[in-house]
Amino acid sequence: MVKNYKCPGCGASLVYEEGSEFLACPYCETRVALKDLQEEAAGAGEEETDGAGEEETSEAETQDAETSQFQCSSCGGELVTDAYTAATICPFCGSPSILKTRLSGKYKPDLLIPFSIGKEEAKKQFRDWTKSGFFTPKGFYSQNTLESINGIYVPYWLYDFDASVHMEASATRVRTQRKGSYEYTYTDHFRLRRDTETSFDRIPVDASKQMPDDTMERLEPFSYEKLEAFEMPYLSGYMAERTNFESSQLEPRARERAKSYAERATRDTMQGYATVNVTSCNTRLGKRKQEYAMLPVWVLSYRYKNKNWQLYLNGQTGRRIGSLPVDPGRAAACFGICSAVVTVLAGLIWGIVL
Repeated sequence: MVKNYKCPGCGASLVYEEGSEFLACPYCETRVALKDLQEEAAGAGEEETDGAGEEETSEAETQDAETSQFQCSSCGGELVTDAYTAATICPFCGSPSILKTRLSGKYKPDLLIPFSIGKEEAKKQFRDWTKSGFFTPKGFYSQNTLESINGIYVPYWLYDFDASVHMEASATRVRTQRKGSYEYTYTDHFRLRRDTETSFDRIPVDASKQMPDDTMERLEPFSYEKLEAFEMPYLSGYMAERTNFESSQLEPRARERAKSYAERATRDTMQGYATVNVTSCNTRLGKRKQEYAMLPVWVLSYRYKNKNWQLYLNGQTGRRIGSLPVDPGRAAACFGICSAVVTVLAGLIWGIVL
């Protein structure tokens, strides 16, 4: 089932307007409130996430082990996707398509943070970032390269834990005292014990095989104040993946993070000592719940010198992660200029000295 929201004014595809509660038409500027879509859908007796004014196709999904084929509901073109694609853009007509079958049943997300940063702002931020690299190849921030950026809703599992930590440590405190012409140094030894109780809400773990785990962690934090109950219209105009993993598969990663956070917080209570050496630590974790969410990320992919480069931008906060390539020619030219300047200055200084 391919879902596409249509403009009631001109019939073009509506796309989510970042940072709002509306879908907007990029041609006639008509805006449709998400609330109105939900109310109209409910009045029509449709499923909660079906929107009024949308087009659906009952074209059967065909797939092999790795790819699936759908039909675009706008132009009829064939959409070839991998097994985890939940929303995409038609390569023929540019219309957004939401793959309803990938977002139903156990694969329906509980929560979503909508994009706050739109494509034009993302392009500007990427352009400013790449231009800040003095040796970055010029083509890396060309308009053609910037057009290749994609806004992707990345699947995440969010975990709630309660942590109980019992920690023991040996510590020292050093003091000095002067008597007459002598200075005495005293080292006091202490045995410390801490028992702490900590709760963690919504520790995020990305559930995408395509996204590098360390990069996704560095893109944090997301502001959970903007979490919304999941609604399909938020995906219109963006790409999206459904979860690649069951929550139980990623829970060990979340547990390790919760354990690390709890032990660090406990260790941080041992202040005011010259040295602290943790001698024992016992941490118990209890999981309260997990939630399935989609979080916004902009990705710019670029191939340079037979190597793929990716830059990532948090679609809510604007936090940027990634490394920029170096143009050997520009680096060599800069080195040559610097060497020439140093040679000239050295000659002038040497001449003055003589």
